[in-house]
Amino acid sequence: MDQAPHHTGEAATEQPGRRTVLLARTRIAMWAADPELEDLLAWHFGPLPDAPGRPDLSIIVDRHLLPHPELPASVQDGPISRWEGRGSDLVLRHELGPVARMDAETVHVGLACSREHQWRVLRQLLFSAMSWFFERRGLLVLHGALVAQPAGAVLLVGPTGAGKSTAAVAALDRGWELHSDDLVVVGPGPDGPVSSGVPKRPSVDPAMARRLGRSGDVLPSDPRGRLMLGSDTLSVGDRPLVAVVGLAHDTGFGRLEFLDPDERLTALALACLEVSRNGVLGRHLALFASMAALPGHRLLHAADPGVLVERAGELLQQVWNEAGRGK
Repeated sequence: MDQAPHHTGEAATEQPGRRTVLLARTRIAMWAADPELEDLLAWHFGPLPDAPGRPDLSIIVDRHLLPHPELPASVQDGPISRWEGRGSDLVLRHELGPVARMDAETVHVGLACSREHQWRVLRQLLFSAMSWFFERRGLLVLHGALVAQPAGAVLLVGPTGAGKSTAAVAALDRGWELHSDDLVVVGPGPDGPVSSGVPKRPSVDPAMARRLGRSGDVLPSDPRGRLMLGSDTLSVGDRPLVAVVGLAHDTGFGRLEFLDPDERLTALALACLEVSRNGVLGRHLALFASMAALPGHRLLHAADPGVLVERAGELLQQVWNEAGRGK
């Protein structure tokens, strides 16, 4: 493919067919070069409300092969190589070849890869760039799930395979709101931390989809064969954060354990997408401390698949009650 120049934020706002949405009190304008790429963006942001006005960030997705520096990367984060320039300039390169370039107001993703990898590559490049952007605005992007009731939200964190999606579906099964099963933006609020889920369509195994009475599309290139539920599964909007839950697996019926503040802080730091960057913990110490001061538990999932979802729902309700939010 031919290389394309890096677009500016002003150019992005002039593109026909763009949409501007609101996420974590941030206006984000999005434009994709063709309907297939528009669908990819909709998978990640579909239910977000429209937000008229000048955007804070513009996202452009096309199929150009963008240039990247020939020097060694500043940071290597999994499949992403990162070059951090002066001020607000950032270049990201995925191990499969596509590149994202960012300035103060615009992220341009050149999705030059095969169709089977597009969903994963876009997610990893785009949210790495957005995490950088949000961190500079005093917000943090965490790898976690967010479930809520109108009075507040519970943040679920843990490594891949810990059961974040299972707990998220368990909450949904009990009538809670599901805001995200993957990425959460947290920032300071007048009365404590405020959370916003990034509404990427949730991924569940087929058995859980059947339990919820929902169908879905096969998640591209997923070795676990999960389905992506529809965007109508998700709720959007800011919620005060009222509890933090670390997830793991039990050998028995499932249980809750107390998570002390130091353990909460460690779990939150590990979940932060920007924690490997120098100075992030120090710059956001007050925010990390306010999250770690919330009620904290470790939820260990039941070993028996037959009771897994129901038991997780019971334990989440216990978390809610112990946080003083139950009736």
